[in-house]
Amino acid sequence: MTEDDLTPEDKIYKLDGISIPKWIVITVIVMFLGFFLNFPISKMITSQVKKSLDSMRTCPISYDKIEVEYFFFPKVILKNPTVSGICFQNPSAALKFKELMIRLWFPSFLPPGIRFHIPIKYEKSEIDIYPTLTFGKLHLNIKDAKIDGKLLEILTGKLKNIHGTIEVNAIANIDKAGPASGELLVKSKDLVIGPQNISGLAVPNLPLRSLLIKAELERPRLTLLDVIIGDDKSPLKANMKGEIKLNMKHVPSSGLDIDGNVFFGQDFLSSFGILNLFLAGKQTGKDGSYPIKIQGTFMRPAPSIK
Repeated sequence: MTEDDLTPEDKIYKLDGISIPKWIVITVIVMFLGFFLNFPISKMITSQVKKSLDSMRTCPISYDKIEVEYFFFPKVILKNPTVSGICFQNPSAALKFKELMIRLWFPSFLPPGIRFHIPIKYEKSEIDIYPTLTFGKLHLNIKDAKIDGKLLEILTGKLKNIHGTIEVNAIANIDKAGPASGELLVKSKDLVIGPQNISGLAVPNLPLRSLLIKAELERPRLTLLDVIIGDDKSPLKANMKGEIKLNMKHVPSSGLDIDGNVFFGQDFLSSFGILNLFLAGKQTGKDGSYPIKIQGTFMRPAPSIK
């Protein structure tokens, strides 16, 4: 058969001078689809995901069912999942979703590995997590996550009536022992902590507005490069640096060693009178701020004003 004898349809399948009959191409495609659709891949994936979730005793996740889809990017979907508060050290709380999904994503070249995408939406919060499996480790990348006050309340456990949104960017390298290294950037321009009772103290409204946290992790130390809370119009303003010695087995017991300065506005001092008892006799700097040191643990912080 010469090239002139080929029909337009046949010419489509002519590769490097070798004409491939259309029926062979169709047969190969049908055989491949038949194998793919009949081989119990979905059951194998579902079984493995179920096994993995059942083994997560430190972070229990319940769900109605598991679905596997192959359109565009292969994905695994948990329907109506509930993430226990144990996962974020708040056993009395839980996060309920309509669905949680993990899907295969574009390959990663730096670091080289298989990359996935986990999109999370909870009310007004939107978080995109990109895990990459590489050489026995997990590289985690969180890009431009928007976390609303409602989700912050659940994650912190102790603070209530939080308004505003924080933006989070983070990278982390995780091995069998947990997070080994990474970087963290947290920002907000509209953070407000409403009136609440903390350890028996009635704390007034705190329109902090501005928040900036820059940190680096080299296990077991989380170095706080910058912690800036509030601005010139806020009822309090703090600028701190320091270290947190992480306890990977029990994060609330992680040790704090933080130093900085804090400024209290006159309106805040008037509405939070008990604070004046702690400040009595303390010396301020030229800008009217007080030197502060925070020790103790996440669970029991021990702030002191010098």
